[in-house]
Amino acid sequence: MASRLTRGERRRALENRLLDAVQRLDREGVPFSRLTVETLAAEAGSARSTFYFHFADKAALVRALGERLLDDLGDRSAVLWNESLPGRRGLYDAVRGVMCLYRDRYPVFAALAETAVADAEVNKFLVRRIEAISDSLAARIEHAQRLGVAGPVLLPETAHAFVTLLERTCYNHLRGADDASLDRHAEVLTTIIWNTVVSPRMHGRADP
Repeated sequence: MASRLTRGERRRALENRLLDAVQRLDREGVPFSRLTVETLAAEAGSARSTFYFHFADKAALVRALGERLLDDLGDRSAVLWNESLPGRRGLYDAVRGVMCLYRDRYPVFAALAETAVADAEVNKFLVRRIEAISDSLAARIEHAQRLGVAGPVLLPETAHAFVTLLERTCYNHLRGADDASLDRHAEVLTTIIWNTVVSPRMHGRADP
């Protein structure tokens, strides 16, 4: 006899279905701001009462989905500057990986940004998570400076500027972007980061 799912497992399964619903409806031209709880629950194959059993409101759902996606974004952003990366190509691959995640989950990131305007708690959550990603990147650049593979840029300001530039580029240009457009934006951002952070003596080194 199969074991029953725990409440946490049921919530995670519902989150997955709601994530699929948010992304599917966005592709159909219905942004998160126009979705009702009834619509979300129905699209996820669930009852309205089940939604409210796990989430207080739409803002709570946004925070839950955002928590998962920002965890993934943080993991990918962690390698934006890593001395073990194979030169500029490695940095490009890392930047592109972050941008692919943002594009693939654009509806949720857009929902976070839209909800944060009206909901103070979501705004605090989003600011806190973005700052954590920026601080992590700053620590990695500082480590690279100690190893002599990064220039004397101001920290944490440079890291914060990079994360803001990356986030704004993704938000403004990646909705529905094809691979060619994403590649061009990744190349531009890679050039900015590489030319700003890499120490001058590294510029002359052959790039694998």
